[in-house]
Amino acid sequence: MLKYPDNFMTVVKREYPHKRKLHSAIKEGREVAVGSILKSLNSNALDPELMITLIDANNTNVLRRLAITCLRRRALYEEWCKIISARGKSQ
Repeated sequence: MLKYPDNFMTVVKREYPHKRKLHSAIKEGREVAVGSILKSLNSNALDPELMITLIDANNTNVLRRLAITCLRRRALYEEWCKIISARGKSQ
């Protein structure tokens, strides 16, 4: 069982407040489940069709906010990768 840093759990809960399965997986230290959930949530973060619609509507502010959300979520997945990598080196 992996003990995640408290700040990681705090950031995940703030970014994904309604993803109870993710919260439980972190609390229980289920690293494969956490990685799978974070990756799947990150992979469909910005739909190309939505991007085109927003650009066509000249709604770049919304597009920008969505892109920033994608970057935050990607950073969370990358942080998970670092945590897992550091764990592997310490064993």
